[in-house]
Amino acid sequence: CSLQPRDMNKYPEGHCGFAALRPFRQYTKDEIKARIQQRDENRSGLRHILDSKKVPVKDQDGLPYCWIYATTHTMEIAYAVQGDGYVPLSATAAGTIITGGVKRGGYGAEAIDFLSQHGTCREQDWPEHQVDTRYNTQAVQNMMKQNIITDWGELPSGNLDQLAAAVLNNYPVTIGLSWWGHQVTIIDIILLPTGEFGFVFDNSWGLGWGDNGRGVLTPNKARGDMFYPISVRPRGDIVRSARPVAQAT
Repeated sequence: CSLQPRDMNKYPEGHCGFAALRPFRQYTKDEIKARIQQRDENRSGLRHILDSKKVPVKDQDGLPYCWIYATTHTMEIAYAVQGDGYVPLSATAAGTIITGGVKRGGYGAEAIDFLSQHGTCREQDWPEHQVDTRYNTQAVQNMMKQNIITDWGELPSGNLDQLAAAVLNNYPVTIGLSWWGHQVTIIDIILLPTGEFGFVFDNSWGLGWGDNGRGVLTPNKARGDMFYPISVRPRGDIVRSARPVAQAT
């Protein structure tokens, strides 16, 4: 857990980087229940899509980089959903460049701002968990530009109605949870036995945590700082087929 408080002077709410508040149409409780049932029956929810495309959770392996791992995962999901397939992206690469090679915490706003400007490379170009600025070569930077968030939005902090609407439209949402000091990726909504709605999330602690790396947040635990990718840059063959670029020496 390594979430830091958001710098509101640098990233004021609703005006972080290239983002703006983009409200979704709000669903009634009955509409949400009906959509959940339909998605479960058709296996058309985001978690079903990710399972069918074999997109796994990420594993930060103890690095204080949950904020960039969760946000990078939204990119992997967005690519898979838009039909560009699953290519493991290096969260460590982006995190190392952002921090200058320092193992420190951060927050979603700085992560998504960086990924919208610079992107990140593939895991095969900069292996995860290798916090080493020597990997930051021109070839790596060129590959990073092939994987970039082109448009993204911010949800009003703590607004569960908007969070529900986003995931019902199959947008993954990276959310910073101050009570946990942790950043995760919301991927779906379910109906809990209590009658409340629960939010399914991918954690970044590997497949051994929770249910194959996933958990569920109750409403009182699901309020936080929230961002989502609207679109990602279409990939060329270089991303899917190119050999690993030159690595650290």
